[in-house]
Order: sequence, then structure tokens, then C-alpha cells
Amino acid sequence: MEILAQSRIACASTRPEYTCSDQNYHEFGYYRNNFIDLPFAMNAKILLCLLALAVAACSKDDSAPATSTFQVICAGDAVGAEILLNKQLKGECPLEIKVPAGTFKIVARKKISEESERVFTQEFRIGDGVVKQVSVQLGAPRARLKAEHTETVESLRDCAECPEMVMLPTGEFTMGSADDEAGRGTDEGPQHKVSIAYPLAVGKYEVTFAEWEACYKEGGCSTMPGDEGWGRGKLPVINVSWNDAQDYLKWLSKKSGKTYRLLSEAEWEYAARAKTSTPFSTGACINTDWANYDGNSDYKDCGAKTGKLHGKTVEVGSFKPNAFGLHDMHGNVWEWVEDCHTESYADTPSDGSARRKEECQSRVQRGGAWDYYPSYLRSAYRTSDYQERRNANYGFRVAR
Repeated sequence: MEILAQSRIACASTRPEYTCSDQNYHEFGYYRNNFIDLPFAMNAKILLCLLALAVAACSKDDSAPATSTFQVICAGDAVGAEILLNKQLKGECPLEIKVPAGTFKIVARKKISEESERVFTQEFRIGDGVVKQVSVQLGAPRARLKAEHTETVESLRDCAECPEMVMLPTGEFTMGSADDEAGRGTDEGPQHKVSIAYPLAVGKYEVTFAEWEACYKEGGCSTMPGDEGWGRGKLPVINVSWNDAQDYLKWLSKKSGKTYRLLSEAEWEYAARAKTSTPFSTGACINTDWANYDGNSDYKDCGAKTGKLHGKTVEVGSFKPNAFGLHDMHGNVWEWVEDCHTESYADTPSDGSARRKEECQSRVQRGGAWDYYPSYLRSAYRTSDYQERRNANYGFRVAR
């Protein structure tokens, strides 16, 4: 029996919208040429296996004829919405195009302003030679993600076990929140100018369990934090105190020959804002497509309430970075910074340095976490805890 012919039959009969090229079958040549002398029963078993492998080897033929008609129906505000099909821009609504049989995802989006848009998404399957209609119903306005393009930034790593770093551009920004910013705390003011006029490298991601374990194995870190059963690896290290972070930084500095430290509070906000002055680096709002937080609450009815809650940390880099190329500055875990907490920004340094006191009752944390509402993720939001305290939403990132 000719294996290749049977394989093609299997592919064509099970997945008619797929085709198999000759190269898909080269790997089966050895078996075709060497199993003939085996007993018949074994030949039959091998044949079944080869047929299954052939089907698995089928690859979608991008040149398959477009025999079906896809119609996008819209009315009212949906008219003029951009239509993307499998991430490719196809035109504006209403729309009628020819497509091959297959599975598709349609995204319709309508810009409302520089800050917001309305979106509709749907996945569907279309057969061969049929007409498929989808009626677009745009959702409630939500913030437009501004950080589609990042600055040209330099990425570096000082050693194999060292976190990946990003060199930030120098600049000046306004630290703190305006009096009328929703969710503002009294310790977020007064607003003041801060200049970051020196080379500053910041961790591209929050420090991960894998990076922490390298420190622990070499004796630099004395504790192995629990992971709450969520996993380790590329997940951000949690259940670490400010003091624990200092142990990691000492080990990292010795290993790399560079001086690693926590960010100052001013540096953190500069990095988080990434040249924005809005509540979030994503604009006036945030969305669970852009950060890991509790999506069961809204922020100024902007669309931050999505009903989505991971209920735990997610791997670093799961969401798009901000314009400085930094991931998870909003959400995932609270990040320890160097500063002692104070009730206001009175007499705060304007050069980016940390505020320190002889007796520091608590250390500042920034960024919000996986189990917090969007208001806590604002670039200006501040909280604090005792420096020896550990929690399942406490982590950190490094600077040098």
C-alpha cells in the first residue's frame, strides 16, 4: 500500500479546507521504506499511526480559494468602524469580502476621541461556498491604549542571572496627582517638578522567581518565598519584604560588579508615566487587556470594569510595555521602592533621589496589584508597609 497516497486521502477527507505539500511527507519516507517486511498486524498499526501523523502534518494553505462571502452589517454609530479580520485591516463597516473556509476573529473598533474607543469582537467559523453575516454591536467606550509604540530604548543584561534592564531617557516630569484626579490621596501632593538628569537603568520586568532562586542557590538570599501554588519561573517573586529585596540587591551587585538598588519613588513614577500626565500610562483609563488587576470595579466609568480577575499573578511580560519599554508598571504586584513614606511631598527632593529618614516606620510601594481595583494602579498612587512585612502581592523591580 502506498503510504503517501493514503496520507493525502486522510488529510483531504478529514480537513478539506487544508492541503498538504510534498515536504510534509518527507519525514515519513523512512517508515514507508522500512516497515514492509514487518508482520501484517504491525504494518496495520504503523499505517494507522502514519495516517494520523499525516493529518497532523497538514498545514493550512494560505492560497486556498476564497469561495465564501463574509458580510459585516452595521448601523448607527458602528458605521465607519475599522474592521480587522485575523489582525489584518480589511476596511470600514459595512463591509463585504470574499474569504476561504476557516476560523476567523473579527475586531471592529471606532475611535471616539484621542482617549477612548468602542470595540466589538467575535470569533466564528465559516464553511466553503457560503454567506456569513456578522452584525456589529459596539461595546461601551473604553480607553485607547496609547503605548502601541515604545521609545527607542537600550536593553542590557549584566550577567546570565541578572534581570534584563532598560536604559531610560533623561527628562523632567510632574510628580504627584492633580487635585481633581479621581481616587487621589492626600499624600499624592503637592505636585512638583522632578528632573531625572542622569543615566538610569530599570528592570524591564518585575524580579521573577527564577531570578530569585539563582540568588537563593548561591546563598545570597536566605529565604525561599512561597508561591501560593501559582507556580514559579517567570512569575514575579512574591511574599518578599523590603529587607528581603535588599539581600537580593547585595547579591546581584556582587555578582555583576554593578551597584543595583531599588528605584526611588520619584524614579518609579517617572518610569511608570513614561512621558504621560494622565492617571495611567495608557491614558485616562486602563483595561484588563493591558494590566493584571481586579476588573470588577471601574474608574470614572471609563471602561476599566471588565469583570475579569485572574485571581493571582501572571507571568511578567504578559501585557504590552509602556512607552519606555517597561512591563507591568501597573498591576501584577506592588513594587517596593527605596523611600520612607511621608504624608505629603513637602520638602521632597527634585533631583530624583529617595527620601530617607533616620527612623523609617514604613517603606513606599507603587503600582497596584493583581487583587486591587484600577484606582490603585494610577501612576501617582502611593501606599506603604513595614519593611519586614511580606505578602502574596508584594514584589519589586531593580535599578542601577
